[in-house]
Amino acid sequence: MNYLLFKRWNDFSGWLVFLIAAFVYGMTIEPTASFWDCPEFISCAEKLQVGHPPGAPFYMLVGNLFTQFASDPSQVSRTVNFLNALLSAGCILFLFWSITRLVRSLLKEEKENLSVTDVIIILGSGLVGALAYTFSDTFWFSAVEGEVYAFSSFLTALVFWMILRWQDESDTVYGDRWIILIAYIIGLSIGVHLLNLLCIPAIVLVFYYQKYRTISLKGAIAAIALSGLLIVLILFVYIPGMADIGGWFELLFVNVLGFPFQTGLIVFLTITFFLLIAGIYRFKKRLINTALWCILMLTVGCTTYAVILIRANANTPLNENAPDNIFALKSYLNREQYESAPLLYGKTYASEPEYVPEGDYYKVKMKTGGAVYRPNREEGKYKVIRNKEEVCYSQNMLFSRMWNDRMASSYKSWSEGTDGAPTQKENLTYFFTYQLNYMYWRYFLWNFVGRQNDIQGHGEPEHGNWITGIPLLDNLRLGDQQLLPESLRQNKGHNVFYALPLLLGLVGIYWQWMRGKKGMQQFSVVFFLFFMTGLAIVLYLNQTPGQPRERDYAYAGSFYAFAIWI
Repeated sequence: MNYLLFKRWNDFSGWLVFLIAAFVYGMTIEPTASFWDCPEFISCAEKLQVGHPPGAPFYMLVGNLFTQFASDPSQVSRTVNFLNALLSAGCILFLFWSITRLVRSLLKEEKENLSVTDVIIILGSGLVGALAYTFSDTFWFSAVEGEVYAFSSFLTALVFWMILRWQDESDTVYGDRWIILIAYIIGLSIGVHLLNLLCIPAIVLVFYYQKYRTISLKGAIAAIALSGLLIVLILFVYIPGMADIGGWFELLFVNVLGFPFQTGLIVFLTITFFLLIAGIYRFKKRLINTALWCILMLTVGCTTYAVILIRANANTPLNENAPDNIFALKSYLNREQYESAPLLYGKTYASEPEYVPEGDYYKVKMKTGGAVYRPNREEGKYKVIRNKEEVCYSQNMLFSRMWNDRMASSYKSWSEGTDGAPTQKENLTYFFTYQLNYMYWRYFLWNFVGRQNDIQGHGEPEHGNWITGIPLLDNLRLGDQQLLPESLRQNKGHNVFYALPLLLGLVGIYWQWMRGKKGMQQFSVVFFLFFMTGLAIVLYLNQTPGQPRERDYAYAGSFYAFAIWI
């Protein structure tokens, strides 16, 4: 079979999977709103209101478009939920095409003809992996409610498929357009959810393997390090840095030159776009030119946050944090209202504040941050209302996982800790038993092994565990499952897969790894997508025990990567 004929079959099969997913999700969408953030997102979409930090302006805009099709107010929730169903089906479409692209590259070179057996293997792999993810517990749940995670999953799938398309055209004059488009989509995704940034390591690895003739472990590590640096630059330098510089311009134009509020921000953005466009026309060297294009399109994508600023100034009924100026917007983007958790080094639940002498007394040592500005409408200037301060603690710990002093007893129950400050052994025990095992691997196994029920628990053997459906294995871990009350045994969230999806995925990993150098390179790409959208989030969030709801939705990207291996 020649390439063009295969492409038609591949396109047809992809759209067939899309229709299956769209039908299933469309038939099972929630008719109204469910718990937690869904009612807020639906309200924000309908009236373009300002939701909780860091906001989701692009999701609001697309959601608002869909609410226009509601026949009456009672149907608004349904239209937003239907948007999520379509986006989730789109995610399945790009998952299918990504799988077939990966499998084909391991079977035959791009221009070689395919046998009927090859086509069956390629399309069959795509169908199995895409449909396994379609009906997975976590993704199906997210697909039918008014939350941002369906949109985020769609953009993740789209970006991953785009970098695979770039591989096909990387040596042509048009190849760079895929990289520039990826930068734009990542910019848009910041206006949905930051999870899409975690695709960058996989993207950089694909770029490295395609562009460098001599591939080495050292080079791959350098590529991964570079990708980590890119994430840090976007998340901790670019986003807050743009707000900082915009704030400096605001102070200059408003406080010094006497212009109206927002003038400095508009001037700053105008200068930024002018310099980027001028740089694109000035620097013709391919690498620099492409990099400037990427920065420009990333910035254009991020401009959806203008919606937050505009609507906050309109003082909508729901106007959380009132980010009506660049200083409040920066606080909003940085999620400063939330408690921060240590990452590599920080306090424990037993840490005490540091004290420093002041005259005849001691006071708590504080780390002073920047000034907090608020607009004074009467004077037409920004005024400093306070300085940011943070308590300094003693008895800090490396890789502190047990940091919240309100959760001391819960930490001890998960780490088998004793009274007093936690030891590093207890700290790591908590990390492995709760953060890794209970809050990630349990969710992973829900999707690919089986789920006991949908009753949220906190470690007890009868609520919310993973099960295989094989009595011998389940009873050894959790006790005799036949002794559970009827309400739990007949729970609608009870699903057993006998670990078959997990076994298929492990076989897929083995098959990919054994396909030689290209297979190992491909494995590393999928692995870093799997790791960054799963275990890396666990490390970053540093969650406390007693979460108010199950958090499996946050790791849907990781389960997406495992579906590729299936």
